[in-house]
Amino acid sequence: MNIDSFDWSAITTLTTFLGTLVALFIFDQWRNQKGSEVLSEISKQLYKQLSDYCKQQEKVNFLNKTYIFDNLLPNDDIRLPSEIMIISKNLDASHIEIMNSLNMINDYIKNDFLYNNINRLDEIYVEMNNTREKLYKTKIFSNGLNEEQKTQNIYEIEALEIEFNSISKKLKKFLVDLVFHKEINKKLNF
Repeated sequence: MNIDSFDWSAITTLTTFLGTLVALFIFDQWRNQKGSEVLSEISKQLYKQLSDYCKQQEKVNFLNKTYIFDNLLPNDDIRLPSEIMIISKNLDASHIEIMNSLNMINDYIKNDFLYNNINRLDEIYVEMNNTREKLYKTKIFSNGLNEEQKTQNIYEIEALEIEFNSISKKLKKFLVDLVFHKEINKKLNF
């Protein structure tokens, strides 16, 4: 074999092709890692927001029980305490922000578990708000709640709160897994 007659252009083409494949592989690995890092950071922030959101939810439920159910407000006082109104407005804003973030994560990872729990958390939030609204209107327009209405509404709110907390815990665990890249390749289907 004579080195002068060897086809160096074929070697150059092959080397260029292999170099391109290696570059594409490295880029793909970098892109996956960067996506994982961004997802981890978003999940970390969302975990804190969800924790604060749960605390606010518990506080507004406690205040409702205290002010509405225990009749600490006179029956003819139709004003809601400003603390309940402020927390409720904050809850609404937090809820929208959290749902948007959770949906963005789910759009990226497309996970059925996450999708189902996001939807159920949203449904529970709406049910809790509807129940609270019903309580406020009942208190305002009927000059108070009878014992049967109080008991029914207390059980309804408490059942929703238990389910809300359960789903929140599941979502927070899921977020922790994303923060620490636990089994992230399975979740992200890379």
